[in-house]
Amino acid sequence: MSIPSVNTVREGAVVTLAYTLRLRGGAATVLPGAPSPLTFVVGDGQMLKGVEEAILGLSEGEERDLTLPVEEAFGRVQSGQVITLQRSRFPQDRTFNIGQRLQLRHKDGRVRRGYVTAVTDETVQIDLNHPLAGKVLTFHLNVLKIGAV
Repeated sequence: MSIPSVNTVREGAVVTLAYTLRLRGGAATVLPGAPSPLTFVVGDGQMLKGVEEAILGLSEGEERDLTLPVEEAFGRVQSGQVITLQRSRFPQDRTFNIGQRLQLRHKDGRVRRGYVTAVTDETVQIDLNHPLAGKVLTFHLNVLKIGAV
């Protein structure tokens, strides 16, 4: 059994990773709310498990391509995560646009993020699914830096 080098990605390592994400048939993008490059601790749950598994054992400067099916990425679109709220729940002068990002605060303080998908005079429909739910994700990954915790 070989012992991994200190200069390879391993559980608990601090990794700076540049990535390009492509959606099937789409242009390159970044994960919503995530910069590229990004720095994270391998195994802390901050990164998609498939991405972490794909870079284990890589060294600084190594690259890898990875395709994650829907189930290993952000899951399937859940119809129960699309809600319709009465406009009366919002300030009277509030305007809404299709695709607009919203943060909804529950009474217990939890925050949910969503996107406006439909607007009428009486209601606002909001999709609380992750914006990449239901999508196959193709990454090009480049390990820029590896450090210890």
